[in-house]
Amino acid sequence: RVKLVGPPSNTLGIGSSVRLIYEDIGKGPMRTIQAGSGYWSQNSTIQILGMARTPIAIEVFWYDGEYTMHPVNIEKQLNYIIEHPENS
Repeated sequence: RVKLVGPPSNTLGIGSSVRLIYEDIGKGPMRTIQAGSGYWSQNSTIQILGMARTPIAIEVFWYDGEYTMHPVNIEKQLNYIIEHPENS
């Protein structure tokens, strides 16, 4: 599970994309944070990423063009909250 925390102007990180990077340098599918996909719809802003192999990192392409990469340790943690660089 990955939850993005954006700056005050976009606290949910709408428009950002996340994906897993694997040990063999392969990459998982890109998941985009959306506010909705149709009439009266609402998507979850928390992304659940399936693991095809052992991941080593989560990469985030933020809605404003920023790029960040975050290490993953699935033996210790499965839920990640990732903050926009502007929040640091």
